[in-house]
Amino acid sequence: MKRAALLFIAVLIVMVACQPAPTATPAPTNAPLPTNTLLPTATPTLMNTPTATATPIATATATLTAETRLKQWAESGTMTDAEKKTFTDARAAYVKAFGIDQNSINTAPIEIKDKGGKVIAYAVVDDKTGVPLLVSGVNKEGKNVWVEATLANAKPDNIRIASTGNSNLETILTHFGNFTGNYAFHWINSNPSEGVMRFDRVTNEMKLADRIGNKYQALHLVWGSKNALPDWLKNKINTGLTNDQLLSMIRNHVKEIVQFTKGKVATYSVVNEIFGSDTTPNNLFSKLYPTDEQAVDFIGEMLRIVRNEGSAAKLIINDTGIEFGGTKSDRIFNIVKKLKEKGAPIDGIGFQMHLIAARLTDADFTRLEEQIKRYNAIGVEVSFTEIDVDMNDRKAEPTQKLIEQADIYRKVMEVGLKNGVTDFTFMSGNDESSWLIPSKPNAMPTLFSNNNPKRAYYSVLGELIKSR
Repeated sequence: MKRAALLFIAVLIVMVACQPAPTATPAPTNAPLPTNTLLPTATPTLMNTPTATATPIATATATLTAETRLKQWAESGTMTDAEKKTFTDARAAYVKAFGIDQNSINTAPIEIKDKGGKVIAYAVVDDKTGVPLLVSGVNKEGKNVWVEATLANAKPDNIRIASTGNSNLETILTHFGNFTGNYAFHWINSNPSEGVMRFDRVTNEMKLADRIGNKYQALHLVWGSKNALPDWLKNKINTGLTNDQLLSMIRNHVKEIVQFTKGKVATYSVVNEIFGSDTTPNNLFSKLYPTDEQAVDFIGEMLRIVRNEGSAAKLIINDTGIEFGGTKSDRIFNIVKKLKEKGAPIDGIGFQMHLIAARLTDADFTRLEEQIKRYNAIGVEVSFTEIDVDMNDRKAEPTQKLIEQADIYRKVMEVGLKNGVTDFTFMSGNDESSWLIPSKPNAMPTLFSNNNPKRAYYSVLGELIKSR
């Protein structure tokens, strides 16, 4: 396991590790715990990355309290009942995702060292893949415990990993640790009747963010899709509402939401799909900006409204189908560049990353890297805001589709992390709750199925670890 990959657990020495055990993973088995005494001769590798030397337990020189727990594991497999349940839960989820016999897993305890060779943490890994099942942390009472390795505790400190609001709550709390609100800002939910603003859904999402311990991040303040607008507004737009009247209504809508949420929001997605999506080009607000120059002015005004209302949040615009270049991608890039040139307070661009496996090629990931780099070159951060991988049209056996999907997720994370992307939101928590399912029943697009992590989850986990 290469050294950079091993550093990820350093943060766990000071983390609060008393998170709840996943409630939806398969029940623990009665199989005995492994009793490995030393690391295998072949050092574990992580997702086919180059290996690096890990010191056998017998020569450990660390003075951390975790050393006792590690030696107990190495010598006899001794763990508390709670730790045994954590291990069996983590192992059960892992073998389910990979479709393997749990007795075929040879787990091994390893030391995690910093670049100077100092032991800073410990982990228990599958020695074939290097995927960590347990990591060593310290709980609120100062006692060392083994906890399950998740995206939330594997990520580097500067990386935000989140799931959207239609995810299972325990999945968010246990595996992601961050939350991106979805739909609450949309006009159909926040202003369902003319003259009536409702913030109940926004309030609930902010409370959830507080519970998780991070500031609210949500999608989107301005989105003209017919699916995001209430009937009363669509009727007005279609029956003679003037441009000035519509613009005034949008301004007031944005102001009211920002006034209610400012100080509690980390990032506002201010404008989404300015020209509509590839499948739904009819953006009902687009009559306000028939030219790209007018679109620049419209977006710039929306950004300034948010900033002028006193919000210090990061401001981004968001779009689909711009990840791999092309005419639309160039059009959006030029708009963002002009916004920067005009001094508009734009901090970032959101790539939605709704990927269709049947259309992807290796060249697309080269193009993805190129797109990220050109935004970075003009001082604009790139976020991946709605990641999912649609397998509906991919012709393959179910297991092969899961393997291919995991590799696509791996490539997404690899390219993003290598090129400075620090914010990743995964769309929906489960395949079963995905927005794609009504029209694409075989899409299976997310990291989870019935709250159980899939192969793709472990691909994302592996890339986060390697990036440390």
